Amino acid sequence: MPPMGGIVRWFGGPRDLGLALLVSLGMGVFFALIAPFGGGTRTFAERLVYCIALALAGGLPYFLMTRALLTLGTRLRLSIWLATPLSVVLIALPLAGISMVVRAVVWPDAVPVSLVRLYFQVVCLIAPITIASVAFFRQRRLTAAARNAADEALRAGDPPALLKRLAPGLGTEIHALEAEDHYVRVHTAKGSTLVLMRFADALEELGALPGVRVHRSWWVARTAVAGTVKEGRKVSLKLAGGKVVPVARNAIPEARAAGMLAGYAAA
Repeated sequence: MPPMGGIVRWFGGPRDLGLALLVSLGMGVFFALIAPFGGGTRTFAERLVYCIALALAGGLPYFLMTRALLTLGTRLRLSIWLATPLSVVLIALPLAGISMVVRAVVWPDAVPVSLVRLYFQVVCLIAPITIASVAFFRQRRLTAAARNAADEALRAGDPPALLKRLAPGLGTEIHALEAEDHYVRVHTAKGSTLVLMRFADALEELGALPGVRVHRSWWVARTAVAGTVKEGRKVSLKLAGGKVVPVARNAIPEARAAGMLAGYAAA
């Protein structure tokens, strides 16, 4: 079961409050378009006023209650995939009450709607939002954790995980990665080989090995650069083994910051 502690730190920090309110406004416009809560007979302008008022009135309580319930789930050691739907079920009740109050204020002439109906409508609306948010922040937490683990491994002297996929004769000095269809060609100081894997996964398995993704299909180790080659406005890296790798224009600042384009910067 995925731990929840990191989710709570990511989902609901003070900096997220402003973003949550902006998202609430955006959801208000979206709700005005799809006309929930029995607003199909109203004009778009009337629905927009109602939905934005509802989003502002319910956005902050939703934000705070979600954080509180996920925190409680952490303390109770619940799986995030159990705590998330439970939080939706519990949060929907006060939000339905808020919806009923806002409806009575903004649409005093509206036909009364039962709290039960509003409750199930709110559940249907906030469930995908909550699940998508938690999944996003969980992935962000896992990515950060993976990067931290890679940094620790490098500091501890552990080799990149990608080396386990290579034949011993290729050595342990990775010079570059090159994407080739569904394969990745790994260039080392002693040769190259094709590995069946996604380019993004290969980059992850490099860990914290110093280098830069200099092109959509190329990653180059910082220590493998022997020089630069410039042809007009195009710039390439010359590796220690003689291979020449193109550098995309949007990758030039990062490559220069990494000290891989010293000759080009001086030109």
